[in-house]
Amino acid sequence: MKQFDIPGYLEFLPEPLLARLQQAGEPIPAVTGLTVEPGLRAKYPRLESDDCLAFVCDVYQSTRRHLNQILEQRAKDRLFIDSHTKELAGGNAKRAIDSVEFESVIGRRDNEGRVVVGLLVRNGKPYPNVEIPEFLRGSQVTLFGPPDTAKMSINAMNALYRKSEHEPEILAALVEASGQVPRWGADNEDSKTPIMSSFLQGCENLIGCFDRTIQFKDPETGRNYQLESAGLSIPIKRIPGLALPDGNHLLHGNPLPLHLYDFVAHVFHNWNRPEALVFYVPKLENEEE
Repeated sequence: MKQFDIPGYLEFLPEPLLARLQQAGEPIPAVTGLTVEPGLRAKYPRLESDDCLAFVCDVYQSTRRHLNQILEQRAKDRLFIDSHTKELAGGNAKRAIDSVEFESVIGRRDNEGRVVVGLLVRNGKPYPNVEIPEFLRGSQVTLFGPPDTAKMSINAMNALYRKSEHEPEILAALVEASGQVPRWGADNEDSKTPIMSSFLQGCENLIGCFDRTIQFKDPETGRNYQLESAGLSIPIKRIPGLALPDGNHLLHGNPLPLHLYDFVAHVFHNWNRPEALVFYVPKLENEEE
């Protein structure tokens, strides 16, 4: 039986399916051992370029062991949480959940001395200590939606200018006085995992939002959609959760992590734009992750 870098991925993609995907995949001569779903390279040449794919695979090679440790620890932590919660259930049966007598798993340590659920403290201070970049400071009104199509992405970027039919005038005055623009949670959702073409289109659209090249002409109405010159939303890229594999890109038969492909490809194309290098990593289960 083949030894996989991240055995937990077999829960999503069983070994016989991975073997079939590898056999059907298009080999990439520039990246030894990499196969890609046929057709993706032709449809998305920028994202699927040799240099971008090589960068993704290099980062995967340097982080795969750490990621596997994280996912294995998740399984242990969930067993710890379940067993301790069941153990405490009897004593808590007659206690109010907001009373000081109510006991929970929060703050409890495992056999290694780790706080499984609760604040991680290092050197007497909460960890990590996050510094908010200047362009994200201020009031946060975040609208979440996927960058699936160019039209959706442009509308999200232009959210400040989109008004409902009966919107009170004071609303526009308050927004202008605030000096703030909306934050857009550009959501490359986990639900698109099996449909890589849709996933990559979202990646392309968001890159176009940051480099200001995105545009769209509605074939039915003939209307042109383009970005406003000022007051644009600030996108925050939401990558998939850490536990999901990408069956469309296999390195020596191992599925690449979906979140890693999304994250690294985005960094590859936006490395010189600090405002693009802010990420929402969903479904984190502890500070260590």
